[in-house]
Amino acid sequence: PRSGAAAELAASLEQPTLSRPEAEALLCYAAYKQVVTRWREEPGRFKDFVARPKPNGYQSLHTNVRLPDGRLVEVQVRSEAMHEAAERGAAAHGLYKGGVDTPALLLPEAAATIE
Repeated sequence: PRSGAAAELAASLEQPTLSRPEAEALLCYAAYKQVVTRWREEPGRFKDFVARPKPNGYQSLHTNVRLPDGRLVEVQVRSEAMHEAAERGAAAHGLYKGGVDTPALLLPEAAATIE
């Protein structure tokens, strides 16, 4: 979220403060609502890994929506911090699917030093 977004969200909810993760979660749910308002959600396809992260820390909202032309599209909604963790942190796909056993090896700087 942009600078000050957590304070703005907290004020609008009449709470004294929101933590950055709480603000990011609220923004994810707001974005999800916009998606399902615009396109028809496939029943039974919503997965909430924000409220209940996977054991490796992965956080995201997943759903499938049907586009007007009939195509089915998967939508994943997550904050920048959630995305970084999913791509390069403990929840990185390569850590459990591709044999990489060190999150730091997924960082571009680390890859440059390995080559």
